[in-house]
Amino acid sequence: MSEFQLPEPVGLGTAVNPAAHIGFELGRLTGLLPVRSLLHQIAVEIDLGHHIVGFMRGWPDLPEDTRRAIMWRLLDEGAALFSACWRAPIPRVAVENPVMHRHGRARLPADLPKPQIVQPWWFGEPVFKATGLYLRGLAPLSATNRLIPPAPGTEAHKRWSAVHRAPPGPDRWKIRSRTFEGLAAAAADQWGGQAGKEAA
Repeated sequence: MSEFQLPEPVGLGTAVNPAAHIGFELGRLTGLLPVRSLLHQIAVEIDLGHHIVGFMRGWPDLPEDTRRAIMWRLLDEGAALFSACWRAPIPRVAVENPVMHRHGRARLPADLPKPQIVQPWWFGEPVFKATGLYLRGLAPLSATNRLIPPAPGTEAHKRWSAVHRAPPGPDRWKIRSRTFEGLAAAAADQWGGQAGKEAA
């Protein structure tokens, strides 16, 4: 098996270099996946939002063409990271990514399947947050505790929409990138069980 290499961020020089801080997390999902011995799997969450927070104070002072160049560079590097994880030489891969816009999708492998879109409320969490799971060698997740979403316009609907309604601020990236425990437990139980049976 060849060594798995993640792409190095190219960066934009020392003055403006948010791209150099693009990160990734392997086996994230609240630490449950490694405990359940998901053999040869990678769970990756790519979230560029929180890498931008550190330089947002100077953002308004940058020329528009510089800001545009930064955004395109971040998109290119995020897509390269996603593609490297997807093409990892392992039998089972789960890459988590928000629902993509056309510019992001155009930079990904042509043979990438449609994602399974899941919601935290499928797994007992009263939250709206559409999440795409790109799966190879893994079965789609099955709902474990599907709640009934509240009607639009109600106070309950507003509470369930807290992720989307998060105000700008230093913790917004944390709120928007959270992996909810119900989904993480379902991934550990279902994918861990599948991997365990295949390994037996």
